[in-house]
This record gives sequence, C-alpha cells and structure tokens, in this order.
Amino acid sequence: MAGMSWMLFIVASYILVERGVTEAACPTSCQCDVAQDGQKRIRCQLVDRSPPLDLTRFDRNVQVLEIVISGPSRSKPYGPDVPPEFGDLPRLDKLVLKNAGIERLSASTASGLSRLFTLDLTGNNIRSLTDLSLADLPQLGVLNLGQNQITSIDGQSLRFLPKLQSLTLADNKISQVSVDAFTSQALLRVLDLRNNNLRQLPNDLFDRITRVERLDLRGNQLIVLPRGLLRLNALRFLLLDNNRLSAIPREFVLAWRSDTALEDVTLYGNPLQCDEGLQPLVDWVKTSAGVQQVCRVVGRTGDKEKSGTCPVCEAPSRLRGVPLDQLRASDLAVTADGSSSPLSSRLVRGDDGSRPSQASSFIITEVRSRSSRPTQFP
Repeated sequence: MAGMSWMLFIVASYILVERGVTEAACPTSCQCDVAQDGQKRIRCQLVDRSPPLDLTRFDRNVQVLEIVISGPSRSKPYGPDVPPEFGDLPRLDKLVLKNAGIERLSASTASGLSRLFTLDLTGNNIRSLTDLSLADLPQLGVLNLGQNQITSIDGQSLRFLPKLQSLTLADNKISQVSVDAFTSQALLRVLDLRNNNLRQLPNDLFDRITRVERLDLRGNQLIVLPRGLLRLNALRFLLLDNNRLSAIPREFVLAWRSDTALEDVTLYGNPLQCDEGLQPLVDWVKTSAGVQQVCRVVGRTGDKEKSGTCPVCEAPSRLRGVPLDQLRASDLAVTADGSSSPLSSRLVRGDDGSRPSQASSFIITEVRSRSSRPTQFP
C-alpha cells in the first residue's frame, strides 16, 4: 500500500512539473495554472514599488504571462525597456505588462517573441509606435497600447503586422493618423481610438480595413464624417459619442438604415444642429429599429458606461436639450442659420479630402487564423 502511494506521488509530481504549476515554480504574488485551452499561464498582480520579479526563474515553457501593477507605476520596475528576459520565453503566446513604466521594446528582445499573438502594454509611457520593434512580431494578432503617450500613427509602424485583428490605442494623445496607417491590416476587425485628440480622419483611411466590425471613436474632437466610413460593410458597432459632430449627412443615415449587420450607432454628447438636414436621422430614430440602434444602446461589448438616452439637440436654442426621438416634424422646418440648404448637407469630407466649405461651422468627422479562436471585442 505504501509503495502504491509513493508511485502515485511520483506520477502526480511529474505531471505538475510538466505543466509548470508546482508551488515552487510559481513566483510570489503570482498564480500559475493551465488555461482552458491548455496553455501554461502565469498571472501576477503587484502593487507599485514592489520589487521586480526574477524572470530568470519563470518556467521557460510558459505561454501566457500577465504582470499587472495596480495603478500607474512611478518606480518603472520593468522599464524603460522591456527586460530582455522576456525574450527568453520562446513559447510565449500572450504577454501582458501593465503600468510597468515601459517606454520601448528593443529589437533584440522582440526577436525572441516571434510567436507572440497578443501584446498588451496598457498604462505605460510609450510615446511612439516606432519604439516597439513591431517588425519582429509578425504573428501579432492583438495589440493593446491604451493609456500611453502616443501622439500619431504613421504609415510605417504597423506595416509588418499583416495578421493584426484587434488594435487598441485608446486614451493616448493621438492627433494625427496617416492615410496609409492601416494599409497592411486587411484582417483588422476591432479598431479602438477613443479618448484621443483627433479632429479629422483621412477619407481613404478605411480603404484596406473593410472588415472592421467595431470602430470606437468616442471622446475625440471629430467634426466631419469622412465618406470612407461608408466602405466599412462589416461594421457592427460604430461609436461616435462625445465628439463635435453638428450634422449627420443623409447618405450616412441611409447607409446605416439599410445595413442589416449594424447593431449600434452611438452619437450621444455631440452638438447636433437640429435643422432640416437632420430630418433623415430623426426619422430613423423614430422607427423601432432606429431607436434601438441609436437611443437604447446595449451592444457595447465590454463597456461599462452607456449613453442611456437619445442624442439631444444643441441648436437652435429653442430645441437645446431635446432628445431626437421627441422632435416633431415641425421642429425642423426652418434651418437654424436661416439658409436655404441644411447645414448637414454641407458638412461632409469629400473624396478628394477637401474640407467643408464653411470655415465657421463645426468640423466633425483575439483572433488568430486558427478557427478555434472566435472574434472577441475587448
């Protein structure tokens, strides 16, 4: 009986060692286990100013490594460069390194992460995409760089990432996006640019990313809708809350109404000019389908905040604060500026990239190819 127990102990120990989840192998403040998909996983939750983990003692066969420091780090425990020890984990499929003071990912370290599919560097101090050696991460499918200091997206930084399917650049300082920023991202399905400083987007920006299903532009300063948005024929969620949109041209409303795939178009928090030009949007909002898609938004997967009500009028003053679904046809009979043509018909960026003619108007605008991974919206 004793011999049998001893044999069971040896077998159990061997299995644990093979899985890399023995108590001795798991670093302090970390949880080591095997994910449902069979990947070896190490998850570490640390507080600011905690001593850096000894990465040389990590299981070299780990496939998912998550190190999250609570709150913005002032001590830069793993920065400014991503430590080279991460490049010594050849089977790493997912790397999460949040609030760690990271500014750069060197080419030498990145070259050891060539299998990486998901890279999450949220809450660091990255100022430019060119500092990340992305050319050495050809398998990358999910890239999350939210809450950094990035100011622009040029036409070169992402061109070596043809397999990218989800890109999050929320809560940065982006004010400029090059027209060829996403020319290599034909597989992109999620693009999150919320809470940046965008005033306009190039009309041709969306030419190569027509598979995008979720486009999040909330919390910018957009004042013109580029016609390129109409080419996103797979779009399910278009989030435009809290911009400076004063008008929604008829062609957009007609396209949205006829799009059976579209679930949400959010416009709350924009200074809408409620004149005759807004009539197509108001008519749509008054339908059962339109009120669900624009006013009663429930499809923002992963979002905690919700608009709660319909978009409201900003002007004219007699309609300020009135929700669109409560407007009457007579309310829109006269344009707010007294002109013969509706304001919204004049606020569309043309195919030639030209600006609206009225200078005084508001200016708007994880899935690897493996079939076992369904598309998820972060």
